[in-house]
Amino acid sequence: MESWRKAGGLLRLADLNIRRSQGEIARLEAERLRLTARRADIERQIASVNALLLAEYRHNQVLDRAGIYEARRHEAVLRAQLSGLFFETDTLLGEEARLAMEQQTCQARLRYWSAKQNKFQRWVADKRREARMKRDLADEAETQERTVWNR
Repeated sequence: MESWRKAGGLLRLADLNIRRSQGEIARLEAERLRLTARRADIERQIASVNALLLAEYRHNQVLDRAGIYEARRHEAVLRAQLSGLFFETDTLLGEEARLAMEQQTCQARLRYWSAKQNKFQRWVADKRREARMKRDLADEAETQERTVWNR
């Protein structure tokens, strides 16, 4: 009978760890979606800055020295913005990779505890079936004994 209580505790432990793993997977998925949306936003910003850079090139225009310096300063500012955006994109990609690895770890933990839970449930079902069969055999033996004594 002690083993039944242990099995119940093990089933509760497996269930708790399964729920924790599912919650962690959901949290990581939400975080991954947030990072993906942020990266898409940054990619739109990169496209906008690139469009500004292309629009900045003056075709067939005669510029004086001050105009050239002003155009180059503006171009340098845009390139610095692009550099910052590329750095942020790389950072987000690294963060997404870290989240993907964490999610894989959580999914492996979920599979482990699900297998344990299935194992515990099968064990409990087997023990119940054995107990039921013993009870049925005892009842059958008692019934046969009564029939023999009643004759």
